[in-house]
Amino acid sequence: MNPRERQLSVYACEDAALAGAGRVFRDLREVRAYLDDLIGSDWWADRWAHVEAIPVARTRSKHVSGYAVEGSSEIRVASLREPVVLHEVAHVVTAGSGHGPAFVDALLALVRERLGFHAYGALLAELRQRDVVGEGDADDSHQPEDSDPG
Repeated sequence: MNPRERQLSVYACEDAALAGAGRVFRDLREVRAYLDDLIGSDWWADRWAHVEAIPVARTRSKHVSGYAVEGSSEIRVASLREPVVLHEVAHVVTAGSGHGPAFVDALLALVRERLGFHAYGALLAELRQRDVVGEGDADDSHQPEDSDPG
């Protein structure tokens, strides 16, 4: 799969798995507070301590929901949906990786932490179904075991 096909597949997986998931922020102030909380967490420090801030601004683009500004940690969003913000944060923590494996791993970790296990499972299933990740590609070792076998 070439990079453009992979990008489109990731978008399709997110659309299918995360439609209706997460919050819709009222304004950029809420997005900034959300990011401050995320970056200030121990969970974040264990993974991406080198990223101490993510500035966020609004884009007026009618063609994209958001994007990470190349060469900086800034993100710009048109959509104030939580999954869009997390997608752009995944770009920040994996700068230069496009929509490759490092990006997908970061996105899955962010979705698991912020949107919960069901959203994570739905996204992982879509990514596997569309051959974006294989059966052993996502690191599930930090995930809790399902205590209900039935």
